[in-house]
Amino acid sequence: MKKLLLFCLPVLLMAGCAREKGPEAIAEAFIKATIKGDYQKGASYCVPESRELYMTLIPMAAERLKNARYKNVVCRTDEAAGLSECDVVIVNGGVEQNDGDVKLELREGSWMVVFSKDK
Repeated sequence: MKKLLLFCLPVLLMAGCAREKGPEAIAEAFIKATIKGDYQKGASYCVPESRELYMTLIPMAAERLKNARYKNVVCRTDEAAGLSECDVVIVNGGVEQNDGDVKLELREGSWMVVFSKDK
């Protein structure tokens, strides 16, 4: 049994890490951190030049997101251009709503959120 666990654990860890690399996984993690109020974690998914704006604007939305929960994300990705635009759906107060687009760029092999005022 221990041998099976020792074999399966690395495989599961690699699968988990691989999942987080895609734009859908990053958009999901970004939205979940934002809804949870973990703005430092949310900012860690942003490109460096977007972090300060995110940290300034997102706390203002805290009241609106207080009862929200993540439902799903669908991304349209252009791998060649290194761009992805994801539609995020949340449920807030029992109402399903499209919470807008999350834009991502592929930078140095990692997908990162580009946060802007017109988001």
